[in-house]
Amino acid sequence: MSESSRLRLYAVSPARFHTCFYCGCDASEFDLVYPGAFSELLSRFDSEIEGYEIPACSECYRALRRERAPNIDQRIDKAKQAIAKQYSKALTVYQMWEPDEVEELSDDLRISIQAGVKLGRETQQRLDFSGYEFELDGAKFPALMVNRHRFEVFGEIFDSYRQALSFASKAYRIPKAKLAQGFAEHGHCFERAITAHHQQMESRLVKSAVIGLGLER
Repeated sequence: MSESSRLRLYAVSPARFHTCFYCGCDASEFDLVYPGAFSELLSRFDSEIEGYEIPACSECYRALRRERAPNIDQRIDKAKQAIAKQYSKALTVYQMWEPDEVEELSDDLRISIQAGVKLGRETQQRLDFSGYEFELDGAKFPALMVNRHRFEVFGEIFDSYRQALSFASKAYRIPKAKLAQGFAEHGHCFERAITAHHQQMESRLVKSAVIGLGLER
């Protein structure tokens, strides 16, 4: 693929110059994307164009270097999946700890947890990044639509897993770690996880009552 046969994506806003199109970090590379990537947007361009250069940070570039998916939405998903995997521990710390809980810890542990929360928050911001208005060959295009997943807890809607987890843990009196495990085990559904937890608790109470009354067979 020769450089003359590529189109380079540019941010329209100066504030987004040298910004990774996938996660919003500083761009230092160009992801080489195959011809079908912008087919719906660029059908009016020369059919001989062999690809596109997309500003990318070093991490997204490495994650996508061998990825041949021609659809830009798929490449965005792949980049974000790689980020989530790389910083999964920090994301978990960010999701599990509230500021007031961190302040109650000993000095050494508080510093460690705060560092994890900070890295997890930055990672979540990268995952939530929705791109920017861009230009290709003189034509301007709006930021690509990114479908953000929303979380429901018995009618309450949340924009992030962290918000939903915090609410559900407090509202239904379930430790965050146990609720997060239940969420993963029950189809990534808070309602199923909460229901299963309370059913389990009720079963244990009934069993304890039976044992206490000497009715166990």
